[in-house]
Amino acid sequence: MSDLSRRISHLSAVKLAFAAEQLEAQIDLMQAEPMAIIGLACRFPGGAHDPDAFWSLLKNGSDAIREVPADRWDIDALYDPDPRAPGKMSCRHGGFLERADLFDADFFGISPREAESMDPQQRLLLEVSWEAIEQAHQPAERLFGSATGVFVGISTFDYAALQAGLRDRAAIDAYQVSGTTLSVAAGRLSYLLGLTGPCLSVDTACSSSLVSLHLACQSLRNRECDRALAAGVGLLLAPEPFINFSKAGMLARDGRCKTFDAAADGYVRGEGCGVAVLKRLGDALADGDRVWAIVRGSAVNQDGASGGLTVPSGPSQEAVIRQALAGAGLEAHQVSYVECHGTGTSQGDPIEINALAAALCRDRTADRPLIVGSVKTNIGHLEAAAGIAGVIKVVLALRHRLIPAHLHFRSPNPRIAWAGMPIIVASPGRPWLPAEGRRIAGVSAFGFSGTNAHCILEEAPEERPVTGGSGRPLHLLTLSAKTEEALDRLVEQYRHHLDAHPEQEIGDLCHTANRGRTLFSHRLAVVAGTRQELRETLGMVPRLGGERLSADVQRSGPVRERETVRFDSREAAKDLRQELRRLARVHAEGGRIDWDDFTAGAGYRMVSLPTYPFLRERFWFDASGGSGRTVGQAGADPGTRGEELIRFPLPGRRLPLPLSSEIRFESAFGSRSPALLEDHRLFGLVVVAGATWLAMVLEAIRQGLSREDVRLEGVLFERALTIAEGEKREVQTVLLPDAEGSFAFQVLSRAAGQGGHGIWESHVRGKIRISGGNEEAAAPPRARAAALREEAQKSWEEVACAAFYGEISGAGHHLGASFRRIRRIWKQGREALCLLEAPVRQEDAEFPLSPGLIDSCFQFFCIRGRSLWEGGAEGTPPDPDATYIPFTLEEVWFCGLPEPGGRLWCHVQIRSFDPLTQGMTGAICLFDEGGGTLLKMEGLTARRLERRALSGRKGKSAEAASFPGARPLTPHPQKSAILLSLEQAPAGLRRAILQEYLRDQVAATLRLTSLRRITVDRGLFEMGIDSLMALELKNRFETDLGRPLRPTLVFDYPSVEALTGALAEELSLPADDGPEAPGSGTGKATHVPQADVDDAIAAELAQLETLLKGR
Repeated sequence: MSDLSRRISHLSAVKLAFAAEQLEAQIDLMQAEPMAIIGLACRFPGGAHDPDAFWSLLKNGSDAIREVPADRWDIDALYDPDPRAPGKMSCRHGGFLERADLFDADFFGISPREAESMDPQQRLLLEVSWEAIEQAHQPAERLFGSATGVFVGISTFDYAALQAGLRDRAAIDAYQVSGTTLSVAAGRLSYLLGLTGPCLSVDTACSSSLVSLHLACQSLRNRECDRALAAGVGLLLAPEPFINFSKAGMLARDGRCKTFDAAADGYVRGEGCGVAVLKRLGDALADGDRVWAIVRGSAVNQDGASGGLTVPSGPSQEAVIRQALAGAGLEAHQVSYVECHGTGTSQGDPIEINALAAALCRDRTADRPLIVGSVKTNIGHLEAAAGIAGVIKVVLALRHRLIPAHLHFRSPNPRIAWAGMPIIVASPGRPWLPAEGRRIAGVSAFGFSGTNAHCILEEAPEERPVTGGSGRPLHLLTLSAKTEEALDRLVEQYRHHLDAHPEQEIGDLCHTANRGRTLFSHRLAVVAGTRQELRETLGMVPRLGGERLSADVQRSGPVRERETVRFDSREAAKDLRQELRRLARVHAEGGRIDWDDFTAGAGYRMVSLPTYPFLRERFWFDASGGSGRTVGQAGADPGTRGEELIRFPLPGRRLPLPLSSEIRFESAFGSRSPALLEDHRLFGLVVVAGATWLAMVLEAIRQGLSREDVRLEGVLFERALTIAEGEKREVQTVLLPDAEGSFAFQVLSRAAGQGGHGIWESHVRGKIRISGGNEEAAAPPRARAAALREEAQKSWEEVACAAFYGEISGAGHHLGASFRRIRRIWKQGREALCLLEAPVRQEDAEFPLSPGLIDSCFQFFCIRGRSLWEGGAEGTPPDPDATYIPFTLEEVWFCGLPEPGGRLWCHVQIRSFDPLTQGMTGAICLFDEGGGTLLKMEGLTARRLERRALSGRKGKSAEAASFPGARPLTPHPQKSAILLSLEQAPAGLRRAILQEYLRDQVAATLRLTSLRRITVDRGLFEMGIDSLMALELKNRFETDLGRPLRPTLVFDYPSVEALTGALAEELSLPADDGPEAPGSGTGKATHVPQADVDDAIAAELAQLETLLKGR
């Protein structure tokens, strides 16, 4: 017998009846328990990236609808005003977000590899949910492990459909299903935040997010969770649904929702995401949460057997409104506004108005009419996110006590009997007057599958009067972010926020930032007495970098979390500034502050603040199986059109990219075409010059961006391309927009004629900066250029050109006329100057700057440096089986174009040699007779390339294949590159070599394009490694190291540093005593920047492994 049975077994019938009555009353009370909305966030069309921006859009009566953007699909190719036209859409418009392809994967610990397979709807949901949690002042550490529910309305699967239609089956990986399955949208959110309450994705089409809100409230009432996130998300990524809805006659031809108007002829689609954070009202008030609005009640029902599957049912709509009212314990006349489903269809609008009249207007007088409106007239029909968009609109309207204007309402729909109804459309907008002292609204959403939802909202209770909220003369603001760049952006956001919100007290602002945000490793603390002082200090912080401005400003990062420190009220009473400075240091050094003591009795309140500044990058699947951030669908099989492509001037024809904002050109290379390729051979093989890649990028920028004065940064020549006789390669030059409004570039190739299944190889990549004024920024003064020419010709040693080109031939270069531009040479120590002649015959006329001219500068640099390093420094002749080729460039300025046949001057400086990487670094400046700079390269690194790295590699990629050790590698058929490297490297370098190998393998597994994100002590799982990747890494290590390893290796040693120690012990490597001193040289070696070394060494290891496995 249960405990309850024993307790009631002795009760009389009368007492049992009384207990049952009390229990029923308690159940009724729980079912009517109001819910508090304590946080909101959104991304809606029209630049409505947060609730404030959304309110501005609504208040101003803005129309956010526009034509389908070019980065989605070619609307001209798919539009036809006749909805019956096969394969065409009859609407050109929609409510679109900007750059739906961007995402801060690193913030959420998601690898680029997984992010590319993730539906952008999942990514958008993660970012907006985080913003909602911050607006609810719920730090992540407080949520982790909590009974927080997640209810997500999501319906479309455009991204999955695109992949199914375009992606090569060979490109399918383990992340495609989890990335596109709708259930994972909610599940991933719970997983990443550690939430243990109910979690489900809801698909009832257009009512999905309002049904999610209803389920969240029910779950809270049932005590299944203590908090809940109710959300809706939808993105318009594919044209097919537009075509489908056009054929069904659902879309308005002019792309506007003309809800309740006589011209109503359908709706316009929109996209976006909205998230609300909910708690039981009693809990929210007890916890001091800021309440945005109250959910009084909600209900869900179904049309059942109605007039048709997609035909709305008036009786069902009336019933669901009545159910919501009953659950809220309210009377119909208390509802003064309804945010309607209001799609603007000729059939649906009259049904909805009639249902509202029946449910809410029977006892309503004409002097207190029901006001109706629809946000779809502003931003379109957001489908799965439509309900939450309506909720957020109403919450904002309640807070501002203003009903926004309903747009496109000019002539009332004659199919609605307006004269007999106390209902008016909110056109124009108007103040929201209370009814019986309360402002109450309904929100409707009806799914085309027949599922209806309605909720009742009421304005939040008046906030309690604030006492002493800014009574302290000094305040402490603490901020943090995951990266230094994000912290700088956050500081800037707060500075602008202070300007935009003069009504906020400094104490409230600091209190909210201190208590309501998650702590990260890059930190800032500021002590200030006034808003103006705080603003001025924040304005100086980014310019100071890591410096400490004063004792009142502390900045650090990254730091490890330390113990919690309490506010010492006794010390504060003696010297408040010193106590706040102490706490600022604690925060900056990684400590936590017990804010309960700090704010006790201060009377602060929570306010809205800026949310986290996500550093977003583009992630998109690649139809060919390469990185989705660089290569997309290429169209038809290149093997069927190679000859056609060759006829296009380089960089080729521009590809149409319907779903991408990339700029991409495509061409084809053969051993004899374009003709200039034959003019550049290394050790007898046609090798595409690095200068050719640069010239192609410059021409792509000129054609795609209409600019010629550009600066390239972080240029990495990843792989050299050799082309065998008769071979053809498909080549793509890609300009990729980034989150900063600039571009990255990449040139890739793959074998033609393989039906689109060839593997893409990257040859060069970097960043593009367009700022103008390049010559002024890059150039030495013209007088200095003239003085340099004069000095060189008077006092430097002149070298015969015949001897120079003889040395080039001896180094394995075989150059045709287009790559022989040098006419005279002078040298002096580590500097040299040469006279060049610009081309007259335009054998490379498709380039604004000749590849042969650029390569002549590279030749001059590499041969001069080689002579110094191998010939001069060591006193031995240069190695005839090795040469030097460009490897990295920190910055390249393109400042102008030469006159055909004009005289040009190239000045090179060899600044350092590094025996560890067998590289040289320096600079190049190309200027004309008048001293005007045409091209300048800073931070140029050239690396050694051995003949054997190219021999036997015809038609494949090869690279500067020297291992960063004292001796060259000897290929061994049974051993991997890393084992050979470890065996043949000096003992003191072996652990460092192993560590770089591990970093490279982790980067390759995550599909990172740079090693900068991989610090050796950072947790692998924090970077995005998961169980699948951990097993993949372990298997790769086993193969490369030639021995079995424990299955839990990566879990037991979850950082590069820990793995290095474990595998070094496994391999019996000695302790790392640092690199051996070089035997000889021209002085102390100056190393290139560490980030470049990291990228370069890791890339070389991967290249070596590829070379050795291919033998």
